[in-house]
Amino acid sequence: MDLTDQPKPVFYVPYLESPQSTLAFVIRTAKDPSSIVSALRERILAIDPNQSVYNIRTMDQVFSNSIESSRLNMLVLSIFAGIATLVALVGIYGVISYSVNQRSQEIGIRLALGAGRSKITVMILRHALLLVSIGIGLGLLMAAGLVRFLDGLLYEVKPFDITVFIAVVVLLSATAMFTSFLSALRAGRIDPYTSLRYQ
Repeated sequence: MDLTDQPKPVFYVPYLESPQSTLAFVIRTAKDPSSIVSALRERILAIDPNQSVYNIRTMDQVFSNSIESSRLNMLVLSIFAGIATLVALVGIYGVISYSVNQRSQEIGIRLALGAGRSKITVMILRHALLLVSIGIGLGLLMAAGLVRFLDGLLYEVKPFDITVFIAVVVLLSATAMFTSFLSALRAGRIDPYTSLRYQ
């Protein structure tokens, strides 16, 4: 039985009408459950010494066991999500740095024609912001379409958690803008003569 299973209808019948080979008791206590195990076992054996008392668990243990497979699935998914986020961050840095390097001759020409270094920085940041906005928009659309597949793995957690979406967008945007700023500063220091010499 799993906590994610749908409830099924049940009805109770007297034990003598439908004898079972095993019985289960549910006991509520205000004390620590582990402190009454020995007393409970003694009471049952006092009634029938031939009974075997086993599999005594707290409701916390029952709950933990029922979501064990879901917990393992979510742990594996979380690890892969962390790796994917790291790869995305490295990819953002690589793409933006490569884009600036590819435009070094263009930047050199702009600097040679009198463009200020602040304008070059703004141009690089604007281009990076456009790329990041497109990437985040597409990523959010794809994520919104895929979250419904996670619904069966979650318990008392909404698959569309707006906080997680905002956190990922902020993290990726901050990384993109930071790397864009570094690339823009590097582009602003390009020597026009050096970049035009290879033209």
